[in-house]
Amino acid sequence: MYRFHISVFTGLIILWITWSCSSINGYYDGESLFELPEKELSFDFYYYSADTVVIYVPVDIIASNEDLLAQTVHFEVINDDRNVVINKSGTEDFAAQFYTDSIALKICVSSLEMGILYTLKITLTDESSLRISKNYSSSKISLIRHDFIRSFVGEYYCYEPENQIQYTTTFSYKNDSVIANENFWDFTRYGEVVLYKLDRKSSKVEILADNEWMDFKGLSYKVNGSGTYNTNGDFELQYSIKDINNDSIVELGRHYFTKKKTNP
Repeated sequence: MYRFHISVFTGLIILWITWSCSSINGYYDGESLFELPEKELSFDFYYYSADTVVIYVPVDIIASNEDLLAQTVHFEVINDDRNVVINKSGTEDFAAQFYTDSIALKICVSSLEMGILYTLKITLTDESSLRISKNYSSSKISLIRHDFIRSFVGEYYCYEPENQIQYTTTFSYKNDSVIANENFWDFTRYGEVVLYKLDRKSSKVEILADNEWMDFKGLSYKVNGSGTYNTNGDFELQYSIKDINNDSIVELGRHYFTKKKTNP
C-alpha cells in the first residue's frame, strides 16, 4: 500500500490554507483589509412600511486586534435609477469597530413604485484606511416594495392561545384581496388550505364562507372567522370549525399570525 508522507500532507494543508485565503480575499499577505462578504443582497419593503427605512450592508474587517478600532471604509453607491432616493451617494465613510460591521443606507421607501425591482451597487474604494479585498469589493443591492396584498404573503408563525401551541404556515397570493393559508389545521394529514379576504380600507380580515374540506377519516368541515390586521403585516382572527355531517361546532378559537421578518 502506498504511504502518504506526513510532510507532503502538511504541505498540502498549508497550500490549501494559503489558497483559501487568496481565493476568499483576493489577496491576503498579512495585511489587514476590508471586504463585502455578500455579493448580492435583497431588501423587501411593504405596503405598510415606514416612508424611510435604514438598510444595513455588512462589511467584514480582516485585521489584527490593533487594526480593528476606528478604521474608516470609503464606498460609492452607484444609483443608475434615480427614482431610488437614498441619503448617501458618491463617497461616504464610517468607523468600523468590529470584525463584522455594516454600512447604513437610508432608503426613501415612498420613492419606490410598488412591484418594481430596483438595483443599487455599493463598491468599496481605495481611499479606505485598510486595503480592499479584490474579489469582494462590491455588492449588488435589490430593492422591491410589495403592494397591499403581497405584503401579507410569506411565512408566518401561527399561535393558538387556547391550545398553547405555535406552528409555521405560509400565506400565498390568490388575487388582489385574497390570500391562502396553506396550513390552517396543523394536525391533519396535509394541513388545510383556507382563503382569507383582507379589506384595504377597514383593516378587517375574514375567512371566506366557502372554505370546506374533508379529513383523512372522511369527515367534512366548514370554517368561518373574522378579525383585523395591523401595519406590521400581522393579523388575528376568531374562528369556528363546524362538523358538516353532524351540524355541530367542533372547535372555537383564536389565531394570531405573526409574520417572519426579513431584512430590513
